[in-house]
Amino acid sequence: MKKIISISLVAIMLAAIWYLFIKEYDYQFRFQAKYGPATVYQEILNWENFTPADTLQNISVLNKDPYSEILQQVDLDDKNSFLMEWEFEYINDSVTQVKVNTLDKEHQYQNRLEILNPFKNSSYLAKLKKEFSAFNQVLNERQEAYKITMADSATSPAFDCACITSKAKVENKAIAMMSTVRTLESFLLDNDLKLQSSPLLKVRQWNVDKNEIVFDFCFPIQFNDSLKETGEIQLKHIESSKSLLAVYNGNYRQSHLAWLDLCEKAHRENIAINSLPLEVYIDNPMTGIESVGWRADIYMPLISQ
Repeated sequence: MKKIISISLVAIMLAAIWYLFIKEYDYQFRFQAKYGPATVYQEILNWENFTPADTLQNISVLNKDPYSEILQQVDLDDKNSFLMEWEFEYINDSVTQVKVNTLDKEHQYQNRLEILNPFKNSSYLAKLKKEFSAFNQVLNERQEAYKITMADSATSPAFDCACITSKAKVENKAIAMMSTVRTLESFLLDNDLKLQSSPLLKVRQWNVDKNEIVFDFCFPIQFNDSLKETGEIQLKHIESSKSLLAVYNGNYRQSHLAWLDLCEKAHRENIAINSLPLEVYIDNPMTGIESVGWRADIYMPLISQ
């Protein structure tokens, strides 16, 4: 019995030494999110305030490996900060396992002793649990507002279009599109043209580091010999292309999240793509349909090999 007790005490001491002095992080939190790693990655990358009470941005990104890891620093005040190391594991198209490792370098031993103390609740751990639980709830609420369904590969349609080229931050593309709608509608009216199919957006350039795109917002029309470009309006033919396909349901302001899941799928499955997506907007937001019912077909063109 004494030998068993001695071995148990040694094991406990070794575990405590490992936790206090060797382990790389203080604590690990886990939860599951509804979509692929790229969508969850982007949602967390956009998290700027650690608590709702924080009026100023206090989360900064120190490093990132797209779709798999993010290292962030949280500045609680002038003297206190800690690190969050996020990891994203693909389970399936609609489930991602999220892990976040936390580390407070300045108070590492104090916090770890608190966590190990069986007679006292750790205020550090309690605060982290509270905020990560709240963040998980907010993430779930955000993800209730849209739906991304990964589909089989498909061939995108071809279009003859009247287009206006714009440059914008990815998340501002819908605002940029809306600013051109009246000009496109006037062009159709002036030339006695009818919309032949759903409006679309074709990305021409995507600077991932700057989060900026150059894109054409287009109305598909039927070309005729008398039709001429005027002002901002350009006449373009968009070729069909073999593509990865995702169906996005929700406000078009967030449809770019489907681009990320398509890019992550291509990376994970070693599929060559050109990362210049085409969005076809099936539903008209002006018809009064709730935004969760809007549909856009998202095509990510393949590179022929």
